[in-house]
Amino acid sequence: MNVLGISGWKDLSKNIDTDVSPLHDSAAALIIDGKISSMAEEERFTRQKYGYNSFPVNSIVFCLQEANLGPEDLDGIAVYWDFPLSAEILGQKWDMDDLVLNSELFPSHVYDKKFEIPVHYINHHLAHAKSAYNCSSFDEALVLVMDGQGEISSTTLWEGRNGNLSKILDLESKYSLGYFYQALTAYVGLESNEPGKTMGLSSYGKISIPTKEFFSFERGEFKLKHYSDVDITKDFDEQNQVMNYWFEVFSRYVSKPNSIKRHVNTEFPFDKEYINLAASGQNALEEIVSEIVEWGIEETGLNRVCIAGGVGLNCVMNGKLIQDSKIKNLFIQPISHDAGAALGAAIALTDQVKFDFDNVYLGPAYSDQFIEKEIIQCKLSYLKPESVEKEVAKLLNEGKLIGWFQGRMEVGPRALGNRSILANPKFPNAKDVVNRQVKFRENWRPFAPSILEEYKEKYLKGAKDSPYMILSFDVPNDKIDDLRGVVHVDGSVRAQTVSKNTNQRYWTMINEFRKLSGVPAVLNTSYNLKGEPIVCTPRDAIRTFYSSGLDYLAIGNFLIRK
Repeated sequence: MNVLGISGWKDLSKNIDTDVSPLHDSAAALIIDGKISSMAEEERFTRQKYGYNSFPVNSIVFCLQEANLGPEDLDGIAVYWDFPLSAEILGQKWDMDDLVLNSELFPSHVYDKKFEIPVHYINHHLAHAKSAYNCSSFDEALVLVMDGQGEISSTTLWEGRNGNLSKILDLESKYSLGYFYQALTAYVGLESNEPGKTMGLSSYGKISIPTKEFFSFERGEFKLKHYSDVDITKDFDEQNQVMNYWFEVFSRYVSKPNSIKRHVNTEFPFDKEYINLAASGQNALEEIVSEIVEWGIEETGLNRVCIAGGVGLNCVMNGKLIQDSKIKNLFIQPISHDAGAALGAAIALTDQVKFDFDNVYLGPAYSDQFIEKEIIQCKLSYLKPESVEKEVAKLLNEGKLIGWFQGRMEVGPRALGNRSILANPKFPNAKDVVNRQVKFRENWRPFAPSILEEYKEKYLKGAKDSPYMILSFDVPNDKIDDLRGVVHVDGSVRAQTVSKNTNQRYWTMINEFRKLSGVPAVLNTSYNLKGEPIVCTPRDAIRTFYSSGLDYLAIGNFLIRK
């Protein structure tokens, strides 16, 4: 059975009678006979971050070509959102038939004939839940989904047993933790769609507002403290209403929102009251999620936990959860945002209970022959060292900044060693140099280390396998100097543990660096400039290399230097 899962949507107001469209994180995932074949996000091809207002046309082309299939070989298309239900909730009619959607996903300028593949609309939170539960190794698990909003849900809790998911908690959009954090992000003076910045900022502040001033969770009931003062009416624009509610709440403690224009400044433009608000909001998120999980464990007796949805990308929150003694095992879907719901939707259309999911290297790869042709077409000089891993390790030890482009592209928001920017983590100014000369972003934002998994216990307190850079750990005092360039102001790191079995070339390069420096880790950040998606193609890598302060580009078995 061949199933295509998609996320994202394009405004088709001429064809449909509804404005309910979550227009971001466009992606496609292909499952062939119970195996995840390929997956990619549309932004990587179009170079438009988050893939707003687009169908994953290019991602679909890649997935099908990778499997040597055509649209006619598909048994079904799984959409990550129940659009007919959303229209019904608004009292509107959903009048897009399968043929219309097929024509959008398989346009005539790409394909020479029309298709009518059956389309299945999957509940959004179910898609997220399936992406986590079915990709985990747990037969029985508590599954928590948190995001801005699904059709009518914002947080759901599921009991997973023997391949079946039963919902035990369903919070509507007015209780959205995703919208809470988006509003917090906007109020402190950042773009609301970049909550990761708020997470980083929160470490500089002190908790000044207790969680109970925002919300509480008791015996399965979620309460907003000020809800009676600021009502939220049912409307298609619930997101703005909920965020406006939170602006009203925040104004009780910090008189007015920080200017959104100030985020473009790379310096530290925040007054203490906004930094403390960020810290208070982050702490509130951590506490309320912990309470929801602990209630779920008590209700079900399940102590293995899966998490998905955009809120699941908060690695500080995740780091606190994994240290909770009540949780035996924790699996966080690394593609937690809506792109991952494309995978979950496809899974929901199959009868398969468990899927092999041991890495996220599911995107395009390029041969040395193709890469060399691209380099020559760009009229660039290049080297082909005997070992690109050893050469890059040597350069990193000398303090050079490296673009690292290898193998199949990662899917998800983190670069995990195939589309990465690398630096020496021992250098105290590594963060500032990369922020200023390469990423062109705020100088207070931290970077992450990629650490050989064999050494994680020495470098991470309470160490766990963290292959997806989605957990935060404290660093022992005697190892901080080794990681001075990546340790955050609070003494923590958002670490990736690197396995030789999962990414042999990346592991080998870090190991060669260890032999030279004594440190089994490198600074790793995504290979992109501020405001752009992670690079996808060799041409993307070359353009970004020459648009930044990188010293070398290791691309396949080739090395380009400035």
